[in-house]
Amino acid sequence: MERLITQDNLKKLIESETGKHTRVVAPVRSEKGRFYRVISNADEMDLDNAGAPPERSLKEFFFPKTEILLSYKYTQDGVKMDSPQDPLPTLILGARPCDARALLLLDKVFGWDYDDDLYRKRREGTTLLSLYCQSEEEDCFCEMLGSSREDRSGSDLFLFPVKEGFVVEAVTEKGTQLMESHAGLFQDVGSAVRPKASQEQARVVSDMDALTSWLAGAFEEKAWANLGIRCLGCGACAHVCPACHCFDIVDEPDHVKAGKRRRNWDSCQIPLFTLHASGHNPRSLQSQRYRQRILHKFSYFPERFDAILCTGCGRCSRACPADQNLLAALEDLWSLAQQSK
Repeated sequence: MERLITQDNLKKLIESETGKHTRVVAPVRSEKGRFYRVISNADEMDLDNAGAPPERSLKEFFFPKTEILLSYKYTQDGVKMDSPQDPLPTLILGARPCDARALLLLDKVFGWDYDDDLYRKRREGTTLLSLYCQSEEEDCFCEMLGSSREDRSGSDLFLFPVKEGFVVEAVTEKGTQLMESHAGLFQDVGSAVRPKASQEQARVVSDMDALTSWLAGAFEEKAWANLGIRCLGCGACAHVCPACHCFDIVDEPDHVKAGKRRRNWDSCQIPLFTLHASGHNPRSLQSQRYRQRILHKFSYFPERFDAILCTGCGRCSRACPADQNLLAALEDLWSLAQQSK
């Protein structure tokens, strides 16, 4: 199904959904930058997709930075435990294709050997409208990873900006249902012309499968010391990444007889991540931790799930305070792979 919606009718759709006790999320621009935020009215959203993606991904709306897994209280009858309430239905508008695609990677993790109930409920309760990407950012490389500016993966509806408003393409049954429930706001596409990208992204790696295969045997490469030399171990890359998913779980007492069990984001780039209780750290050097990040994304994850744990959004490179550029690192590794032939 493919229909046209005007800017005014899109606002009406958003206003209708916010009136149904639905959490509506969209890119919002402020003096601090551009972020995905929960909005209360359509005028808050910024659907300009010509620049860099929002500074953080959609990940936190499905896998929060910190969340309560359960609350516990000691009573005369024993320990009473309460689980979190079910999440609100959510509508996400204006998602970048790279962020929508990342959710399919998170699905593999949180639905793998254990069905993560909290994550699954958020995913099932969310309808996601992605927007064609017009970015020309030099750090972006989604096309090198087999994606594109109009990748529908992970989306329920896909929007193309046109002069008349947006051409809306239904991708899933959930997306079709949203269009049908607001049928009066849509019209025939007519002569609306979809946008075209002005240029292709740089492809520093011509064969990602070949690089992935080479990385499987590159654990002892001497190049890791130089590749990781800039890394500060701050974890900024993992926090802005749409696909990183490391976490820890801690019990936090409110007082002697009550407390909460929380799940918090973590990162393999932080020294404490692998520190043993004995004091031994199997990744005591920052270069080893940087190696882990690259191999997890481009070797271990593909081996287990047949997918690269990266969408090419470039956020890690833009967020790094030491200018550690992932695309440049992949270029160096690809050169080594070519030399080893």
